[in-house]
Formats: sequence, structure tokens, C-alpha cells
Amino acid sequence: MEFYNRSGVTRDVGSRPGAELYGFRALLSVKYLFAEEGLAQKDKPNLPYFKYLRNENGYDIYENTLYLPMGFTYNHYLSKEEYLDLSNDVKHLALLKGMILTQEQMKEYADITGYRDGQYVDLNSQVDETHPQNKKYPVYVRYTSPTAGYNYSKEAYEKDVKELQKSTCSEFRYVKGGFDAVFDNKGDDNLLFFSVPYDEGWTAYVNGEEAKIEIVNIGLMAVRVNGRQRSVIEFRYTTPMLREGVIISLIGLGLFAIYFIINKGFSAKRAYRRRYRIKKTAKSLKEGSI
Repeated sequence: MEFYNRSGVTRDVGSRPGAELYGFRALLSVKYLFAEEGLAQKDKPNLPYFKYLRNENGYDIYENTLYLPMGFTYNHYLSKEEYLDLSNDVKHLALLKGMILTQEQMKEYADITGYRDGQYVDLNSQVDETHPQNKKYPVYVRYTSPTAGYNYSKEAYEKDVKELQKSTCSEFRYVKGGFDAVFDNKGDDNLLFFSVPYDEGWTAYVNGEEAKIEIVNIGLMAVRVNGRQRSVIEFRYTTPMLREGVIISLIGLGLFAIYFIINKGFSAKRAYRRRYRIKKTAKSLKEGSI
């Protein structure tokens, strides 16, 4: 929810970024588009970089010519504040230029991000008010943001995607309860990004050892992978508090069963006493009449 809201896309019962926000399709690893056949020409999909493939079962199928497979690394990083300062019309392209991290994450992974102390001092109050602001290229005081030099042309988009395609997972598959991936890292240590929404129920393992999941790119996930080696990544999802909920439910059922048995026993005993009193009273009345 945060990802779409912070990236300028209305999120209600569905997520439908407009055709002009084509960068999201690459970021989220969208490979195909299905459209009902027989649409009027004016209603046909007009997504950049999607080409008509074939028709099957009443649907026209389009394929993304700049498809970005699930699981990839970045060479550049951008603070969350810098990303949020951008105008909504370019955020979909900025997400393909650098991974979005908090300042705390930038510092924690300084060996990857190149963070240095004092880099983001008072970033939120550094916008240069003496210059008219173009939110595609914010100007800061005492800080030069990478966003000041970004190129948002379609040629730059193609270049950015092709650069990311060089560092994608060699294997990716969905499995029961999550997904598995294999990443052959030919470079240094890095953060491997998956366009899957973060949730507390996720647990990640890299080469059999539990790994810390980082929330990156405004609500999605990444894990650290070591440089110059193959990493086998496993993500598994368990509903938070599911085990505790089952235990509490079982305890509740047990207590209810005990209450039911005890209550039934008392009811039977009271019914017996009532019958006994009725019989005794009837016997007394009979003897008295005699």
C-alpha cells in the first residue's frame, strides 16, 4: 500500500498504474499483458515496450520487450527522502536508477552504498529556496543529489533496464509458502532485490542461514548476498501469530469442553434432585391422606 501511495498511483481494490508509468512494469517483473480480443482500436493496450505476441483462448497476448526477471541488484542507491522529493511522473523511472533505502540502511550497508558520515545532514531542510524548484531535479543546499543529474528519456530507461538485466537471478520459482532463487554474484557484496511486498510473516534464508530482510524501494524486500559466489535464496511465509492463535484456540476449546461437562453434570444432578423432591412430596401427601 505504501509503495503505490508514495509513488503516485491510486491504490483501492486494484493496482493499475497508467500506461505512462511504464517503468513500474519492469521494476515489478511484468512479462505479459492479456487483453480481450475484439477491442476497438482506440481501446487496445498502448503500453510502451509491449509487443503483440499471439492470441489464445480469446485473449490477445503482449510481451514486455524490456522484461526484468525477478531478483536483481543495483549499482546505485538513493535515500528515501530524495525519492519522495521527486515528482510523481518520474518516480517510476527513478526506481530503476537506484535502490531506495532509509538513511539508517545507507549507513548500515556503507560498504555497499558508499555512505559517509554527514552525507545527509539536515537533508529535509536543505532544499534551496532561492531557486525555483523542478521536482524532477531537486536542488539542495550543501548536498548534491544524484537525482540532479538523472535522465528520464526513453533511451535512458532502456539503458537502465538493460544494465539491471546483467545482474538478475539465474533461477527463480514459486514454491508452496514462498519462493526460491539462485543468484550468481560476479561482483562484490550487494543487496538482492525482490519486488514482493514486505510482511512480518516472511523469513529469508541465504545458503541455508537465516538472513535479515530489508524493506527497500518503499515497501518491497531485499537480502544481502556475498560477493563472487553463488547464493541460494529461500523466502518462506507464515501467517504471523498463527501458531500462537492455534494454541490459544485449542486451550479455549479445552476450557469450553471442561465447562460443558461440569455444567452438564450439575444440570443432571439438579434434575435428579427435583425428581427426588417431587417423588418424596407425592409419597408424603399419599401417606398423609391415609
